[in-house]
Amino acid sequence: MSTSQVTRTCLLSLLLLGACQSHGYNGPSVPELVANGEYEKAVVVASKLHEAFPDDAQLEEEYRGASVAMLLERARRATFNDQDDEALYHLAQAAEIDPENETVGLWREKTHNKLSNLWLNRAQLFAGSADLEGAMEAFERAIYYDPESLAAMQGIGRMFLLMNYREGRGQEYYREGVRSLRSYWLFQARSKFTFASKKYTPGDKKAGERSKAVENLLAEERISKAKLFEEDGFYFAAGNEYRLALLLDPENEEAQLGRTRMENEMGAVEKLEHAEWLRLRGRFDLAREALSEGAALTESQTGLFEVGVIDIEEEEFQLLYDDARRLESDYQFQDAAKAYEKLLDAAGYYQDAITRRSVLLETVARTEDLYARALETSDPDERRGFLMEIQLIWPEFKDVDALVKELEADGN
Repeated sequence: MSTSQVTRTCLLSLLLLGACQSHGYNGPSVPELVANGEYEKAVVVASKLHEAFPDDAQLEEEYRGASVAMLLERARRATFNDQDDEALYHLAQAAEIDPENETVGLWREKTHNKLSNLWLNRAQLFAGSADLEGAMEAFERAIYYDPESLAAMQGIGRMFLLMNYREGRGQEYYREGVRSLRSYWLFQARSKFTFASKKYTPGDKKAGERSKAVENLLAEERISKAKLFEEDGFYFAAGNEYRLALLLDPENEEAQLGRTRMENEMGAVEKLEHAEWLRLRGRFDLAREALSEGAALTESQTGLFEVGVIDIEEEEFQLLYDDARRLESDYQFQDAAKAYEKLLDAAGYYQDAITRRSVLLETVARTEDLYARALETSDPDERRGFLMEIQLIWPEFKDVDALVKELEADGN
């Protein structure tokens, strides 16, 4: 080993020791920590080393590996606790760090399959209770997690026909049934034309043209259905129909635009749900960021994102209000008044904050006046009166209790 290598090795050893000791730990290396399942410690140590030697490829790889291992463990724990959305959040972070990691991919697929089956079961429950809209949305979610789910696609079609029938669309329901039969025969024709063009008459252009014509018709059928789903706000189902249309007719511009539009809308739904997840955990800045990103994607759900922003504001206002009420309950009147003032600066108006702030300011002013008068007077009875009045409105004000006890000790 060369002198420079020895020097570098010594420096690394010293740095590792320093990094570990600074966190109250003195033990194994990063790979050993990962192997032992001590992922949090592994990330801490790897982070310190990577910060010290940012150009060292091996240290960077150890840092990435430890981070992915930690996120995978969090995802596994969340999945076992049926917190699947949280598991997907951790897996998405892991995928950003290491997009080619097979284990991350397998766990995402496993979690998606679990959620797809979960939504399929919910859809059946909704359908069983005649909640067709709820069933339709549940089937949509199942398709989102598993785009190839035949059960979900069949369920959506079934719910669509039942909804038409329930709403009294007699003729429309009949035509939809005819379309279904027509689609069936078109699929049969497509199969025959394709078979003929590829096997029996490879030189016959007419058979190939017929096959292409049937594919175009099928694509148009899919696009028509996609438009209906899109109009009703079933973006996941619409996206799937546009996707199927493109499989039939890859050059269909309307299907291409529709698929892109639905990808944006589905992305917007994801952002909306993630923003809600963040809001419930009090991470308001990140929630706003997610809403901003989602609003930039959508054309049809703008109102939902506006409501999302309002919900965050309401949550923040409520927390400020609760904090002010807590201070008020603890007789921290001055701090409570400031807290109400902060709330009103942000909200302009909120519940009874204006009244409470006004009463608190009056209470503070009245108490300070009584206290000053109690200190100024030389009459023990008068002082006692002032102090007792203070005790009624602000028991913990300054040294009022001590002053009262002094009077009692003096026999006053």
